[in-house]
Order: sequence, then C-alpha cells, then structure tokens
Amino acid sequence: MSMIVERMAARRRTILLGSLIGFSLWRGAALAQQLSPPDGPPIIVFVAVQLVGGLIWAIFLIRVLAFGSGLPVAVRAALGDELTTDRRRTSVGIGLFAVMSAQVLLLFVAFANPATANNGIRLAAEFTILVGTIATIGSYLYLDRE
Repeated sequence: MSMIVERMAARRRTILLGSLIGFSLWRGAALAQQLSPPDGPPIIVFVAVQLVGGLIWAIFLIRVLAFGSGLPVAVRAALGDELTTDRRRTSVGIGLFAVMSAQVLLLFVAFANPATANNGIRLAAEFTILVGTIATIGSYLYLDRE
C-alpha cells in the first residue's frame, strides 16, 4: 500500500510541475506579447510559445482527471493526510499574498504614472492571475519537496 501511495505522490508532483510549466508558458507568452514593443520579436514566436504552453497545460489537466478517478478510497485518504492539507493551505496563503503584493505594485505604478492606468487594466488582471497561480503551485512544490 505504501508503495502505491509513494508512486501516486510522485505522480501528483509531476502533474503539478507540468501544469506549472504549461500555464507559465501559455500565460507568460501572452503577457510578454502585450508588453513587447512593436519592433520586437514577431508575433508568431509568442503564438508558438502560447500554443506549446497551452498544449502542455491541457495534457497535464487531462492527467489530473485521470489521476483522481480510479484510485481506491484508502489511497486517496493516504494522499490527503494532514501534512498535505497543511501544505495546500500554506501554498494558497502564499498565492494570495503574492496576488495582493502584485496588486499593490500595480497600484503604485498606476499612481506614479497615471497615463498607463487606463490601458493597463486587462494587463494588470492577467499579471495578477499569472503571479497568483505560479506562486501557489510553486510554493506547494517547494513545500512538498523531499
């Protein structure tokens, strides 16, 4: 039983790492495309990175669905022990702190340069989603390292 739980914990870690990489590539390339100057890299570069990142993220989302569906109740209970629950709560707290910090930074930039405040609202929202997701998944992976 413990061998199965260890293997499933390693699989969960791989799924989270793949999701982190895929989501970061997908949304990071979209954000970089919006921030790049007109004479910067061609749009096809950003689109290619977005497609690769989106594909990686989709593959790992499918793995998430397949991961939880066929496990026995005892294995699921062993994977959700108190330490894992504490790590999840801590990583969500870190993610929330990262989002709030990003919001403070963006508000400071908006107050320092009011000309950028009107056209940067969508960019700010995408930035905070990216920061929050990366901080939450990354901190969980950091706390769960062996």
